Amino acid sequence: MLRVEKVKPMDQFNQELLKLRPLLTAFARKLTRDLDQAEDLVQDTLVRAIQARDRYTMGTNMDAWAVTIMRRHFLSECRKASYRKMMSTDDPTRPLKLEGVPGNQLDHMELKDVLQAMRKLPEKHAKVLWSTGVEGEEYKEYAAMAGIAVGTVRSRVSLARAHLRRLCT
Repeated sequence: MLRVEKVKPMDQFNQELLKLRPLLTAFARKLTRDLDQAEDLVQDTLVRAIQARDRYTMGTNMDAWAVTIMRRHFLSECRKASYRKMMSTDDPTRPLKLEGVPGNQLDHMELKDVLQAMRKLPEKHAKVLWSTGVEGEEYKEYAAMAGIAVGTVRSRVSLARAHLRRLCT
């Protein structure tokens, strides 16, 4: 005899997550530039999001949460692939040679010019540009730390970049 089980209705978390699939697919295509890899990345992201559902608070921005999961997973996979490539050699007795980029005096001078220009920025603009642009801190984190709105952070970064362009050209 065939046994039929009742299908449970999807809970709100899964419904909201599935609504994000088009957004996640578009972002994955942008990251990978390959349709098959993008689909794999979306699948991995959905699985990771479901596994981490206890760390998500319903009613908050699920878009940003899922995109962050995807971006971090993608970067992690890129690092792993880079490491595997670096470690693979045809001859296991051959010492590893880390490939680098030859130094360029012009790059050093341009960096020095940008750093000098940053010293001419107003302090509040220089701090936010350094934290978000160089150290990689997210706007939301910087805003919370500085006690200002995220929009203010965006505005200061934009003004600082425009000021730097004027100073460096």
